Amino acid sequence: MFESGDYTNMPDRGRFFTLLLGPVVLWCAAGCSHFERDYQTALDHGPYSKYDGAWEGTWESKTDGDRGVLRCLVTQTGETQFKARFKASYKQALTYEYTISMTGTVGDFGLDFTGRENLPLHGVYEWSGQISGDDFTAEYKTDDDQGVFTMTRPGRSLQMR
Repeated sequence: MFESGDYTNMPDRGRFFTLLLGPVVLWCAAGCSHFERDYQTALDHGPYSKYDGAWEGTWESKTDGDRGVLRCLVTQTGETQFKARFKASYKQALTYEYTISMTGTVGDFGLDFTGRENLPLHGVYEWSGQISGDDFTAEYKTDDDQGVFTMTRPGRSLQMR
């Protein structure tokens, strides 16, 4: 057990969140992000294409079982290029935002996409998935985690998979 103020004996993950994410969360709570405004704008105006716009759902780690709420804004930036901005909750108390690039190809069942980036806090982050109709599914892998995203257009209930 550790005593108040003694961070040397905390579990690694707890120490990580206390020392690194604490100040970041406070800073973001003070308004460092425009995600909420942009998400509301996307909801008000609807999707601009089959793939652009707002998405909502969940993420789940297959490594440790953690899960949370996930929202996303997708923007097509080129013929086969897309940008996805995510806001994810962790343990119902913390949120984390990040942006990734996706390379997509339109197939028989929708948009198939892949990508790879080096993200702060995660290291190398790889993903692949599909947007088909109102469903957005993906698998992700980092150096120490792997899991899934399951999202739909806002207002549409998630189908059990």
